[in-house]
Amino acid sequence: MAPPQVFTPSRSQYLILTTQIIVPILTIFGALTLLYFLFFSPFFDIKNIQCELDFEPCQNTNILAELTKLNGSNIFLVDISGVSTKLTSADFTLRSLDYKKQLPNTLIFSLQSVYPTVALKVKNLDHFVAFDHKLKVIKEMTQDPNVPVLTVLTEQKLILGQPLEDPVLKQALLVTITIFKELNNVVSLELVDQFRLDLKLHNGVVVILSLEKDLNTQIRTLQALLAEATISKDIQTIDVRFLQPVLR
Repeated sequence: MAPPQVFTPSRSQYLILTTQIIVPILTIFGALTLLYFLFFSPFFDIKNIQCELDFEPCQNTNILAELTKLNGSNIFLVDISGVSTKLTSADFTLRSLDYKKQLPNTLIFSLQSVYPTVALKVKNLDHFVAFDHKLKVIKEMTQDPNVPVLTVLTEQKLILGQPLEDPVLKQALLVTITIFKELNNVVSLELVDQFRLDLKLHNGVVVILSLEKDLNTQIRTLQALLAEATISKDIQTIDVRFLQPVLR
């Protein structure tokens, strides 16, 4: 008598084929969907740009216009390095750019201006305008920028990010840089009229200089006078605009 046959159910070839195909398909589909959602869907399009320049809200219209171009770009694909290179190029007044992404659609920029070289101040106003070494307008501020400052009597028409155009004012600012570099006892410097500068020293003496005369000659004359204690004693004003300085 033949032994009884034991029935062993065969594994479904259809089920194996379906499992092997469905899982990879679902994985690929899920990955493609995620990629589309992250990089191509409008959900992550930039809609809000916040900008700080030297820890204050950005006011430079050129910088704001450049950053506004990023609106509508995908927050993951936006070319920040290209923006940084352009903004810190010679056409702008920035030395560094930091940013962070606030998902889903906000970019936050923190910008730093180039270091100021000289500043302009209107007399009797707590308002400074800082310039870089090329005399481009960097920023406006209410605090002393800790650089040589030239005081003027009236407000000037200046544009952020643009170079100074007034030739007299430009010369006066360059002279300001030189004076503060050559003399270590300067308190203030004021442009009184188109060609006259009044320099105040720590001891209260006022020195009158001219933009029409050679600056180095005037500075050397002043240094020689200040070195002679007997000459400069009890003097309130030193005028070095002439061949023979006038002491009063």
